Amino acid sequence: MLDDLLQYHELPEADGFVATVIQGVQRQQRTRRLILAGTGLLGAVFGVAGAVLLSDDIAQLVIQVMTGKDAIYTGLSILMSVGVMGWLLHDESSLSA
Repeated sequence: MLDDLLQYHELPEADGFVATVIQGVQRQQRTRRLILAGTGLLGAVFGVAGAVLLSDDIAQLVIQVMTGKDAIYTGLSILMSVGVMGWLLHDESSLSA
């Protein structure tokens, strides 16, 4: 029933205006898809490059902090950060139900 209501009951005019508009819309859609694909690919490349370049440094930092005497402070700061984020974002999740 809804398809019948939303359906065009008249055909568009037979001139070239409709064809020109449709071609313009399709060109814009192709351009948007190309831009989204390009920026997504560029972001993926930067993400992989950052992970590769920083993975050794981050692993060394975590090992150094966890084996040293600052492990308790690191653990407490992580716990406090999670607590603050939970307190700030409790409306966004089902925690307040």
